[in-house]
Amino acid sequence: MLGVLHSKQRSIAEAPLDRVLRERLARALDWLANILVNYPVNGDAFLLVDYPGYGKNAGYAMIDSTRASADAAVRAFEERLHMPEERLTVCTIGHSLGAAVALDFAARHRVERVVAIAPFTTLREEATRVVGRQLARLLRENYDNRENLARIARHNPKARIGIFHGTADDDIPVEMGRELAREFPFVEFFAIDGADHVSVLDAGHDKIVDWMNH
Repeated sequence: MLGVLHSKQRSIAEAPLDRVLRERLARALDWLANILVNYPVNGDAFLLVDYPGYGKNAGYAMIDSTRASADAAVRAFEERLHMPEERLTVCTIGHSLGAAVALDFAARHRVERVVAIAPFTTLREEATRVVGRQLARLLRENYDNRENLARIARHNPKARIGIFHGTADDDIPVEMGRELAREFPFVEFFAIDGADHVSVLDAGHDKIVDWMNH
């Protein structure tokens, strides 16, 4: 699952973050096409989720509504494949805010592995860095990657987690990815030298695909 985000709803505190996300949308879609073209033929399938309130999907980009969309996708898989979720092999992949959605999903469902590209520690801490502590308090919801990694460790300790982060990322600093890996030793961390928040998708492509397949 690749988190490609394009918000139509904004609050005062969300606007600067939203501007960054909108600038990443077209690039992330290009990367998805690239990874599919060059991805090994091994039976893997990909589902691109357009979150509520993002892209052409109506609604509001709340945590609960995003979870509902992901849960509905799982139910659709169960019905189409005539197979319960317990027998499905599910992995998640997300970039930036999409990484938080991928980890949130993994904290609530059994997954085999998670690829988190350029993740923050918490959305509130990232907002504080971008707009300051006072405006960050206006965030209505907070994705907490620390909390979700802790839940994964408790409930699905066999899950593999890989973080890929560009060392020149000015949007979500690489220190945030490193911090998550330090706090949770089961997380595998890969620094992509010289890559920024967008170029990490190309510069880290081969490492990401290789990790996904081994």
